[in-house]
Amino acid sequence: MKRSLGRTKTRLLQELERGAKTAAELAERLALSPVAVHRHLKDLEARGLVAYELEKNGRGRPAKRWRLLRDGFCQGVLVKVRARLGREGLLALLLEWYRERLGPLASDPAALRAHLVAEGYRTELVEENGRLLLLQRRCPRLELARAFPELCQAEARAYAEKLGAPVTLKATLAEGGTACRFCLGEP
Repeated sequence: MKRSLGRTKTRLLQELERGAKTAAELAERLALSPVAVHRHLKDLEARGLVAYELEKNGRGRPAKRWRLLRDGFCQGVLVKVRARLGREGLLALLLEWYRERLGPLASDPAALRAHLVAEGYRTELVEENGRLLLLQRRCPRLELARAFPELCQAEARAYAEKLGAPVTLKATLAEGGTACRFCLGEP
């Protein structure tokens, strides 16, 4: 029987959800020793939850940039959640998750954009035909969103709640669009 992950490994995974990082970055961010971070990352790698890519940084040894392996584990969990709770139950759970991710963010589009960029999205705000659009040209959860459109729907609902205004999802990368297009305000 597998041991539970424990608090430190869980914190490492949560940090990697925000984007790939080196062990040194993780150690600094979580106030842990680099040796402890390496030990935990090796264990997470053995469990199939993380992997690394070598990143050349000029002279010297390349750094290992660790990232979360989402596909197998997350898809399996989301399939089971959707089977047990139904589509609306999964949507409600994902909405709660997005609310937590957005946290105490100021309720303006520029603050939302800045937050998303820090989360690994390539995002911009543009005005088109008198409407403000939030465009996401890179999504760190794209593979999951292709299998679970509820991710995109929950994201739009969370943005609407945070901004206190209607948000309409016009197109998604998961459906083959060039960007996820969120119309902010009245459609």
